[in-house]
Amino acid sequence: MIWKAVYHFLHLLVYLVAKPLFRYRALGTQHIPKRGSGIIASNHASYLDPILVGLGITRRINYLAKKELFSNRLADYFLRNLLRALPIDRERMDRNTLRETYNLLKDLP
Repeated sequence: MIWKAVYHFLHLLVYLVAKPLFRYRALGTQHIPKRGSGIIASNHASYLDPILVGLGITRRINYLAKKELFSNRLADYFLRNLLRALPIDRERMDRNTLRETYNLLKDLP
C-alpha cells in the first residue's frame, strides 16, 4: 500500500518538474479508458520517455521494461514495487512473459 502512495507522490513531483522544464503536455488522453485494461505502446529515444508517457495517465499503470534494467538488485526492487514493471527479454518472447502480461491485463478492474 505504501508503494501506491509513493508512486502518486512521485508522479505529482515529476509532473511539477516536467511541466515548466520540458513544457510538458499530454495529448490524446481522452482516448485512455478510466477503467479496465489496455496497452499503450510507445517508441522512445530517451530513458525519460517512458516516465513522461506515464505522466499523461492519471491512474496507476504497469510497465514492461527490458530485462537488463533488472540486473541490479536495488533497481530490480524499485522497478518491481514502485513501477510494477515486468522484465521483458527483447531477444525472445517466452510463454511465461506472455502469461504474466495477460494476467496483468485480465486482472485490472
